[in-house]
Amino acid sequence: MKLKSVREPEAEVMSAADVQDNAQQITGMLQGWNMQMNRTEIRDLKVQLLGRYIVADPSICHGKPTFRGTRVLVSDVLEQVASGMAWETIIEEWNDSITREAIREAVQLASQALLRHTDEFTLASVAA
Repeated sequence: MKLKSVREPEAEVMSAADVQDNAQQITGMLQGWNMQMNRTEIRDLKVQLLGRYIVADPSICHGKPTFRGTRVLVSDVLEQVASGMAWETIIEEWNDSITREAIREAVQLASQALLRHTDEFTLASVAA
């Protein structure tokens, strides 16, 4: 499956179905990675800065990626993006504790991660 370019919602480059499909795949990938880590590995980790707005801190939400300074899971926000929820609505849902820039970073990082791990999502090979 080939992913389409990720852009801000107002650019209208991707259809809502494409955004939803991409975000669902990325969310599943992030959840799978979290499940692979056992508690000992999480305790041994240090705080990881994954971007300007995203961190993985073993003392917060079991080391799952969250938005810096919050307990808002990146995977929860990606689920909301996948469901087609408007970014402004997502921000309101989280009481303005995240920003458009933070959501944009989450989508960009998730897109990069998916591209690096495409083979983990291959359902079947198809002749070109």
